[in-house]
Amino acid sequence: MAIDTLGYSEYLEQHGVPRDQARAHAAAANQFLFPQLATKTDLVELKSELTMRVLAIVGLLNGTLFALIKLT
Repeated sequence: MAIDTLGYSEYLEQHGVPRDQARAHAAAANQFLFPQLATKTDLVELKSELTMRVLAIVGLLNGTLFALIKLT
């Protein structure tokens, strides 16, 4: 994920934050906050993985149900 840390620090400077502090904020955000954000790609992959798991569970439940019906 591309983050415009220069733009972020410039924005802070334009709104009264001293340059050193603005750059420190941008560096800290880049190091500690931004890596924790999920991207659209992350969410699509997660959705696919969860869909496959749900389908597997439904398949197992159907198999179990049919087996129980045959036993009775």
